[in-house]
Amino acid sequence: MPVTPPGMADGTPADAGRAPSIVQRLARTVIVLSVGFGLAAALVIGTIVTHETDALLDDALRESAELLLGLVELEDNDLPDISGSLPARPHRERVVWQLRAVGDGHVQLRSHAAPRAPLTAELRDGYAETDAGWRVFTQTSRNGALAIQVAQQRAERSGARREVVAATSVGALLLGLALALWLQRRVREELAPLHRLSDALDRFEPETGANADRDGNAGRQATDAAPSAADPNDPAGAAPATGGARLTALPPPEREELVPVHDAIGALAERLARRAAAERAFAAHAAHALRTPLAGIDAQLAVAAREADGALRDRLDRTRAATRRLATVVAALLALFRSGTDARRRALGLCDLVAQVPASGLALDVADATLDADPDLLAAALANLLDNAARHGARGVSIGWDARAAALVLDDDGPGVDAERRAHLQRGLDERQPDHAGLGLVLADMVARAHGGRLRLVEGGRGFRLEMGLGPRRAG
Repeated sequence: MPVTPPGMADGTPADAGRAPSIVQRLARTVIVLSVGFGLAAALVIGTIVTHETDALLDDALRESAELLLGLVELEDNDLPDISGSLPARPHRERVVWQLRAVGDGHVQLRSHAAPRAPLTAELRDGYAETDAGWRVFTQTSRNGALAIQVAQQRAERSGARREVVAATSVGALLLGLALALWLQRRVREELAPLHRLSDALDRFEPETGANADRDGNAGRQATDAAPSAADPNDPAGAAPATGGARLTALPPPEREELVPVHDAIGALAERLARRAAAERAFAAHAAHALRTPLAGIDAQLAVAAREADGALRDRLDRTRAATRRLATVVAALLALFRSGTDARRRALGLCDLVAQVPASGLALDVADATLDADPDLLAAALANLLDNAARHGARGVSIGWDARAAALVLDDDGPGVDAERRAHLQRGLDERQPDHAGLGLVLADMVARAHGGRLRLVEGGRGFRLEMGLGPRRAG
């Protein structure tokens, strides 16, 4: 007993107003949180790294100054008597130094990349910033005669900070992205049981159990078709659905959170199955109980028509025709409820099938085609449709077969209906309301649904045109 989801009453997917996807919503949330985490982590790490890098570079200046000053004090008597830079091979000097006399501030020695002019105007121990863009550390010797200044360009320090911050920030963002992808995959894996439950519900037929004696293998089909538990080695967590066999019982829930849903669906299916069984039994009993009285009425009317004359005979003939139409409806109801609305398909010729159906005085043009359908159900539906055509003024009906759509196409030469009336009838079929569509069309639609198709009222044709879909051809 498949339940048509909202927006699918006419058999077409409801693209407009589609419900939001849990996977997409969770994925967006995970991505936003992960990217936000990555950005926040990059900001925090960048701030910390900037501070620590500055401290590390300052420590390097201090340590370099102490080392150089220690060497100067150790070799105080052997210092070269030169003024200028010490000779060195060409290289990029990231840290420069100057050895200055405390008294006049004169630069006695310097590294080859250090400026000739003093780095600072005053010699004051500690760190200082200059207008020329230097970060300078100054330390005076123990005897107070000399001072060493070690400096680094602020641009050099900024470049080092940027490289470190960029590397750590990119690492944090990549980590956040990897976390987002991993969480998205985990979300899909955890939601896979919902997809399997949805597939099981799509193939769930709680009424099939009542017809197991007719089919002979319903229980075995349910066991074979029940989806197995998720394979723990399947990274996607979503094993493919097994075929299209109907299920008489839902597979056990795969997650604790699905147990209440599983139990509620099972209870609902039991209630629906009991109600449907009761309705089917009542309708079948009523239809069967009507057959004998209808046959008796028809026989009495036939006798009365032979004995009557004139206008009375015409009225009796019309009454007999109405009785035969009612008998046709009763036969269709019996065929439906005996089958339990499940089609027992077999190959049959369309011409042979139509030959067994009362033509209601219509001229029939039947295509030579082979169908895969339930002959009893299809004959009952055709009988009602032909009777409808005759009662609405048609003289002839063409019955064709659209192999691509797997649908019978009936086209009569009657007056037909306008677009508004056609839409009204189609809504009645979609909503299964006999008062809006008429019992004959509703019965034909029930037969089409039993085959996995639908009854469509379409434009075109000579008069009234309809397509009776019979669903896909059975496998094998």
